Amino acid sequence: MGMSIYAGQVNSSDYRALTPEEKSRLTDALLKQGCRNPKAMKFDVETNQFEAEDAVCEGGRKYDIYLDKNLRIVSMKPD
Repeated sequence: MGMSIYAGQVNSSDYRALTPEEKSRLTDALLKQGCRNPKAMKFDVETNQFEAEDAVCEGGRKYDIYLDKNLRIVSMKPD
């Protein structure tokens, strides 16, 4: 039983919360691309990418946006 609980925690640790500085820098990078108000922002330690979920971009469409460690957009997937 302890193993399954631990396994669940390992899966959730694929992501980490952003530091205040990272959050500010990511918000600025999104704004420069015309996107704002993501539902969630986090860092995927497995892929080494930042993720902004459900960011509202020009035209009102929502996207999941993936950025590299230098905050350059790697991909944008319509949500």
